[in-house]
Amino acid sequence: MKRFRLIIWLLVFTQCEWVKPKEAAPKLPEATQVGANTFGCLLNGKVWIPKGKSSLFRPNLNASYYPDNQGRFIVSAYQYNKDTDIEERIGLSIDTVLKGSGLRVYLPEVGRNQQTQAIVFTYNDPKDRYFISRDSGVYCWGNINLTRIDRENAIFSGTFMFTLKATGSDTIKITDGRFDIKIGS
Repeated sequence: MKRFRLIIWLLVFTQCEWVKPKEAAPKLPEATQVGANTFGCLLNGKVWIPKGKSSLFRPNLNASYYPDNQGRFIVSAYQYNKDTDIEERIGLSIDTVLKGSGLRVYLPEVGRNQQTQAIVFTYNDPKDRYFISRDSGVYCWGNINLTRIDRENAIFSGTFMFTLKATGSDTIKITDGRFDIKIGS
């Protein structure tokens, strides 16, 4: 009888498939101004948040502030898929942050107005797409709105939206972008 129970038990449990629980759909972080180290946007209508790491030594969200001249703030966010070995990066570079909170940087078509402000989108798929807003042949329209600049506490927060299009490439449309960064944490 014990042998029969053992055989039944083995048959039942060896024939079962373990179902992995579904991952919750990613959500955009709240648009906060407290240094929460968050970044997110909709990339062509889909939630995009930093995740994964292509290197042990590079975080998927980093930021820098350089107070020289008018002040430069740079934030880069990465998404890495280890299964496909594809990495995406969204970077924002703003050169006039000493003007303070409420600064709104408009990104017109770069061919008409070469700026030091920049939007970067890279995607290392087989096409190796690389968009940088100030390059010739790249159309960029949008804005970055700095909602909090607190140099004393190293907190930079804001919202952004833009469209990038390079000749012969897909259009990259970013909407509902937000970041809340505490540099050095």
